[in-house]
Amino acid sequence: MAIYEIIEWEVAPGKMEEVLKLEQPWQAYVRNNGGRVIGGFTTAIGDTSRLIGLISYDDFGKFGQAAESAQQNPELEKLMQAAGGLITDIKTSLLLPTPASELQ
Repeated sequence: MAIYEIIEWEVAPGKMEEVLKLEQPWQAYVRNNGGRVIGGFTTAIGDTSRLIGLISYDDFGKFGQAAESAQQNPELEKLMQAAGGLITDIKTSLLLPTPASELQ
């Protein structure tokens, strides 16, 4: 069963455009490490300082491999350095689809 990772980045005030410039390199990183980017989202109404990414992995094993790879990946380190000062908080959750979910 696929699992989904949702990542919420809290973006520093006035820095959203700079952060969005990192979206394509981040998506390439995810794909190169076994994930499939479902989408990236900003908030249209509400807290407009959030950027949200939704990623799928085939199973917990694939997610675990990606997480382990991230610990020592220079590509991710480069992206994190580029985002320095632009992101104030990151929240991550793993989601399992319900039986009626169109995403399985």
